[in-house]
Order: sequence, then structure tokens, then C-alpha cells
Amino acid sequence: MSLVPTDLWDGFADLLYGMTNLYGPLATNRFFFDLGADEARWVTRRIEPGPEVEVTVLLLKDMMTSPDLPDSAGEVMWRSRRPRTAFAHAAMNAAQAVLDEYGEDGYLRLCCHPFPTNALLDLRRLHRRLDACAACHRT
Repeated sequence: MSLVPTDLWDGFADLLYGMTNLYGPLATNRFFFDLGADEARWVTRRIEPGPEVEVTVLLLKDMMTSPDLPDSAGEVMWRSRRPRTAFAHAAMNAAQAVLDEYGEDGYLRLCCHPFPTNALLDLRRLHRRLDACAACHRT
């Protein structure tokens, strides 16, 4: 099944900020993508103790009522448990690839939203500081 978000929301920024929440004080965080009639809800949960994170993508029917529904009302579309660095790297690499291919102006023309530069910078900063990652990341 393919989940295609609408361009009414700035989903890419939501994804990057959702990944920055992996570094925040809450063990569980949620963000969503508007799929038109439905909602794709991402639930991120830090596995304590340790660096592992579980990410679950849920499909909830009826975007008009789904924000009030518990996670258990959704259908699990994808679930993965990996080190936090794996999710951070995937998000940063995807964002950088989009930026390299389209640039900020091209992204704005294509997506009708400014490129989420601040979200990418925040994620890089938190990742470098809190994961002590030795990989080279652009600044």
C-alpha cells in the first residue's frame, strides 16, 4: 500500500521535527501526515535504557475524527526498532538529498512550502551533540 500525503501541510518539516523529538524529554511522541481523507500517524517511542527507538506508522481512517482517536484505533502499516542514530541518519540524508537535487527555490516551487532548513539544522545539532556520532555531517 502506498501512502501519499497532501501538500496542505508541511509534512517534510513535520518529519524532521518529529525526528528531533527523539532527543527530547518525552519517551513517546506523535506526528501525522494528512492523506486527504485519512491520517498517517507516526509514533516514536524511545526504548529505555539505551539508544534504541521504535517507530510505528499507523493508518487511521477519517482525518476529521482521527486526531481524537487512540493509537490502538489505527492499522499498523510499518514498524521498526533501530538505534536512534539510524533514524536520524535516514532523515538527515533524505533531507540533504532533496536539498541537493532541488535547492531551496526548487523545493518551494515543487512543494509550496519553504525547505525546512531549521528543522534539518536542529536535527544535525542534536544528533552530533547527543549521539557523539563520528560521521561527517554537513553544517
